[in-house]
Amino acid sequence: MKIVMVERNSVGTDIDVSCYERFGEVVYYPQTTAEEAAEHIGDADIVISNKLLLNEQTLKACPNVKLICNTATGFDNIDLNYCNKRGITVTNVRDYSTQSVAQHTFALLFYLLEKLKKYDEYVKSGQYMECESFSYFGY
Repeated sequence: MKIVMVERNSVGTDIDVSCYERFGEVVYYPQTTAEEAAEHIGDADIVISNKLLLNEQTLKACPNVKLICNTATGFDNIDLNYCNKRGITVTNVRDYSTQSVAQHTFALLFYLLEKLKKYDEYVKSGQYMECESFSYFGY
């Protein structure tokens, strides 16, 4: 079975993706444009993508594709109607970012509530800044 990861760098180069190799021959492309899609996918059975537009135009020259695995939560880059007509199964990663989105939301909340931008700029400036919000530091 041939697997093509068309946007390998989109998941982060620090992430190990060698787990796919136990399922067959894997070809990795750092990025793929819509113009390169047919050439990169070629005779692959499985396509692992992220944001690459996968529709009739990009898939029609790839007759062996049976499965598209999207490494994101959505499908907006994949023409589900075309894939359904071709019998191509499409999957995504459900709920993969729920905890990190919640964490990021609270981080931004505290950033705003505690006026961290002001403190960050103050520290980076290297100068004393007249500001009422710094009074509790004893300046």
